Amino acid sequence: MSAGYAPTIDTYATLAAAKAAAWRRSPVGFFAGAILAGTYIGIAMILAISAAAGLPPGVRPLVMGATFGIGLILTVFAGAELFTGYVMYLGFGLAKRTISYG
Repeated sequence: MSAGYAPTIDTYATLAAAKAAAWRRSPVGFFAGAILAGTYIGIAMILAISAAAGLPPGVRPLVMGATFGIGLILTVFAGAELFTGYVMYLGFGLAKRTISYG
């Protein structure tokens, strides 16, 4: 591991402890946030497919990528967080021992 990444890894490991504490405080809130984030991404995917449906094949990926970004923006602004983000933080937390499997 490069020393250049150590501060980032330490930050994620600390954040893992905060996320684990939030999970213990409100498991329903955790699942609600993850479900909402997935819903926002799903809506953005439907919008991306709809927006690119009638366009020429060369332009379609560009329009779909730009439109899909709306789902990511919705997720961030709404305060929801995708489950994959939690998994990333918790992986760093387990590696740095800021959290346990329990």
